[in-house]
Amino acid sequence: MHFAPSGSTTLLSAALLASVAAASSYDLATVARPDDGLLLLNATVFDPIRSEVLSGDRIALAELDRSLPAEAVPGVFIVQFDASIQPETRARVRAAGAEVLDYLPMHALVLRGTGRVARTLVGLEGTRWVGGFSPSFKIDEGIDAWAAAQGYDRADVPLSIRLFAGADTDAVLARLEELGIRTESRHTPPALLRERVPTGEGIELRASLDALSAVAAIDGVQWIAAAHKIEQRNSETRWVIQTNEEDNFAIWQAGLYGSGRIIGHIDGRIDRSHCSFEDVVEPGPDHRKIVAYRGSYGSDSHGTHTAATAAGDARAYGGGWGDQTGQAFGARLSHGYMGLVNNSNLDEYLFYAWQDGARVHTNSWGNDWTTQYTSHCQQIDNVSYSLENTVVCFAESNLNNLKTPENAKNVLAVGGTDSAPNQHRWCTGGKGPTKDGRLKPDLAAPGCSIQSAKSNSDCGTRSMGGTSMASPAVAGAVALVQQYFVNGYWPSGSPYQPDAFEPTGALVRAVLVNGAQDITGVSGYPSDQEGWGRIELEESLYLAGDGRDLWVADRFHADGLTAGAFQDHQFDLQTGEPLRITMAFSDYPASVNASYTPVNDLDLFVRSPSGTIYSGNRFAGGESVPGPLRDAKNNIEQVHVLSPEPGTWGVRVWAREVQMGDAQGWALAISGKIDNVVPVD
Repeated sequence: MHFAPSGSTTLLSAALLASVAAASSYDLATVARPDDGLLLLNATVFDPIRSEVLSGDRIALAELDRSLPAEAVPGVFIVQFDASIQPETRARVRAAGAEVLDYLPMHALVLRGTGRVARTLVGLEGTRWVGGFSPSFKIDEGIDAWAAAQGYDRADVPLSIRLFAGADTDAVLARLEELGIRTESRHTPPALLRERVPTGEGIELRASLDALSAVAAIDGVQWIAAAHKIEQRNSETRWVIQTNEEDNFAIWQAGLYGSGRIIGHIDGRIDRSHCSFEDVVEPGPDHRKIVAYRGSYGSDSHGTHTAATAAGDARAYGGGWGDQTGQAFGARLSHGYMGLVNNSNLDEYLFYAWQDGARVHTNSWGNDWTTQYTSHCQQIDNVSYSLENTVVCFAESNLNNLKTPENAKNVLAVGGTDSAPNQHRWCTGGKGPTKDGRLKPDLAAPGCSIQSAKSNSDCGTRSMGGTSMASPAVAGAVALVQQYFVNGYWPSGSPYQPDAFEPTGALVRAVLVNGAQDITGVSGYPSDQEGWGRIELEESLYLAGDGRDLWVADRFHADGLTAGAFQDHQFDLQTGEPLRITMAFSDYPASVNASYTPVNDLDLFVRSPSGTIYSGNRFAGGESVPGPLRDAKNNIEQVHVLSPEPGTWGVRVWAREVQMGDAQGWALAISGKIDNVVPVD
């Protein structure tokens, strides 16, 4: 491919931009973008100016005015603004003496400051409303039903609480002790994550449901939820994922095995004596397959099976190229025993693996009780947003509907197809969308009747099924994509170290989605059943000699877009191949109190040589349809034209809203018979 500069053009007219800015609906989401005047909380949805309560707790709005902090006493309160929050908005808030703790939809900040500061902000330009953070906002309304369904004595229920960033945890613990509440553990998010996203500590405890109001009244408490138990998600993968042609391992043949990559693996215990992992040394940095093993040694059928699917390698131990060999057999594993993970510390275990070198994580477990955006979702989104080179994969629920935490924004939620030769058929996985209307799941891989390592055997295999088996296959594929960029395969299609770079998680997600294939047994594409389809690496990556080209752009937050800014590119296109353009970004984590989770909003627009405008995620009949309406919810957007016209095309990534963070990173993948891709001033 040739990327020499060519003449610049204007991608979108001012008139079109105005129409885009005014539009607020799109095709994929089932729920329209909410009214900007609403406050959308899990506990209630209300308009504080119109005094309208649309759902949930019938709060007394006057009480919120009265619950502001005392004149000289610091406390937590909410300020809602007339429009999207800008960096200068946050700067003025800080200049007034308030500390920014969190974002709430729509266009509101959770702040800490004295009553004097709160009343000063009433007169700040753009302020719509200032009010207290009611204790009723802090309680998950599903706790009672969950506790009853699990058979707990209502006087002794396991709960998980999240504190506001900067809260005095010792003071909260002391108050809990005064209330006679037994705390079980305290968890501090890793410092590197807290530097990017202000996050409070988590506390696991047991309490009477009658004490919920008293706990919510503690100043430092932000959210109280059920301490859900996590469960494993059970219910010819390698060549299907690579080429979908029997025994065609073109990705391996190109030298991409996952070498040098580490995969985070939170699951049951790995049978480290199995030939897929066996070594003469104990797990650790010098072990050939397991660089870290957090938890006691043991043998679990589920953990052993998923670990081998991701990165098993039995070639030197009697397994040859059989089912003991994983998708990224050259990669190693950083293992964490899932029994150590609770509602407050998932980010710690993801971070431990990241410190070990893992840039992709596979998780074949979840919480099948709720569809809510939980603390686990927030932790996944924080890790993905703050550790920008990270991809977190989660097997989605095997029940009829999508659950959690696969409903996080920045996660790769994975469903399962049948195994070969029926990989075109859907097998297992809950149907989306998320509770707030986002498209999930994201991708699928073979997940039923999957052969992989059998625990408590020297080198045996067994068949298992469920989305649990699909997630490690996708994580292995992620490791191969990461190696592709780290070893300099792009743009030439062959390894060339001067071209090497470490990709963001957003770029890896964009590349995988850009090459995903429609599962023909599922109606509609894309859809809330299959997401963007079954992954196929040969369609996602460009290798030397391929007839289909790939171009990518990758921007970390430091070089990202500020609100209202955009980046244009143009390229030349020949006929003969479909055109696919996918944009992805890792959004700022939502508040655990919020019922609507998008925070920042980037949009994708494409212009054909004849002037037709396509916007991301407007599909009909399996391909994009023209129109300026934008997608306000999803952080993956695509334009897919099956028979594109030849000539010069234009692409715009536009930052409509960057409400948290100084700038929003993004990534772009373009495939087709393309040439001369250049930025446009």
